[in-house]
Amino acid sequence: MFYFVWLNGSHTAPHYPLFEIVYCLEGCTLGFVLISVPIAAIGIYLASPLHRNCRIVFLLAVAHMAIGTLSRIALMYHQLFS
Repeated sequence: MFYFVWLNGSHTAPHYPLFEIVYCLEGCTLGFVLISVPIAAIGIYLASPLHRNCRIVFLLAVAHMAIGTLSRIALMYHQLFS
């Protein structure tokens, strides 16, 4: 799995349409996650029936998801342009 994650453009060029489709689907999924992060964070923050500590834990989970998504975008940039 490690080698599949770190494939760069020189290794994926022979399989042109397959990896372009995978990168496009992954980019759309990551874009959807980045759009949904603020919406989820606002919804969790405004959920008044929940205890404050529960809301903080859920907000940290959403923040962790955003950080993971941004790091995956950086990795995709490395895969495509190096």
